[in-house]
Amino acid sequence: MLQISFKDFTLEIKFLFVATLTLFLLCDKSGYGLILFLASLIHELGHLIVFFLIGYAPEKVSFELCGIKMEQGACDISIKKEILVLLGGSIANFIMFLCLSFSLREINYISVFAAGHLILGVINLLPLSAFDGGKILGLIFEATLPLAKAQRIVNIVRTLTLCTLFFGGIIVLIKSKGNFSLVILAVYALISELTADK
Repeated sequence: MLQISFKDFTLEIKFLFVATLTLFLLCDKSGYGLILFLASLIHELGHLIVFFLIGYAPEKVSFELCGIKMEQGACDISIKKEILVLLGGSIANFIMFLCLSFSLREINYISVFAAGHLILGVINLLPLSAFDGGKILGLIFEATLPLAKAQRIVNIVRTLTLCTLFFGGIIVLIKSKGNFSLVILAVYALISELTADK
């Protein structure tokens, strides 16, 4: 692990993140992997920009296997502001998609970059604990309902979303004769749900 500290800020880059990214980029013959990685960085930058806009600064940014994690320390942030920070990533993706939508007439690196932003923005709004949408769902229900009822509703929504992902993934797999992408997303989301409370 590489750790760089400056005043009250720490940047951590975990070995597994670097190893996985390196393997992914080495195996990617199309060059689209790097483009989608850049879209992911812009997504995380969107969170960071909103964080600063609402008057906070993270104490720690950590590049981990499943994404980039920001910790704000012991500051008291309202639920509305936390939701804005969580929405910041997808908003950045949607803005990039709109700026690059002119390129969608043909398939090239710019159109893949644009589509990657749209897909990443939408996927991150899914109401699953691995994604920003799941965190937003939990915050809203836990702030407005008794905790037990909120958790029950959140679990129902997450289960229905997982079932929809798996069902949709199987349909895409059958119709496309080999496109596993939605099934892989569903498996990742299921594993994240099963390990979320541990």
